[in-house]
Amino acid sequence: MCCRAWGRSASTQEKSKRPSVGSICSHATGVSSVFAFGQAYGAMLGVLAATGIPFTKVPPARWKCTLGVPAAKDGARARASELLPESAPLWRLVKHDGRAEAALIGLYGYRVFQPLPYVQPAGHNKFGLNHCPFCRAAPAQFVFRDAGSAREYEISGLCQDCQDRVFEDKSK
Repeated sequence: MCCRAWGRSASTQEKSKRPSVGSICSHATGVSSVFAFGQAYGAMLGVLAATGIPFTKVPPARWKCTLGVPAAKDGARARASELLPESAPLWRLVKHDGRAEAALIGLYGYRVFQPLPYVQPAGHNKFGLNHCPFCRAAPAQFVFRDAGSAREYEISGLCQDCQDRVFEDKSK
């Protein structure tokens, strides 16, 4: 159902609103199984929300197409073994196809939704400096944690390290 994407966020497969033939929620599965599945899925989303982990629901067609997962019954296990060879022993049995799909959904989330560091060219602050006024660091470019830190650089000229020292939470 879900795979944590390297500590930053989570991705989960979007579930259909009603049962379809051949899915886990098919009519042959039974009402109690459908209810148990819905309960587990809702609990997972609740835990993610309660812990503040941002998550994205991804339609199956999107992650499968993006990662090139074949439509064959064993497609997810085969593709996961190609993309994550060090983890291939985790889904060596046919019954472990769900593990392979969870790993692929997590990989999709990591590749598509991973925040990249914000890069700001040096000297692009209101003082026209090409170095930090506190530590005098003069790298070719400053890398900031987020857009807010890059904005602070434009205002004060402080590099990320100096911002962390100046604005550290002293109440901890």
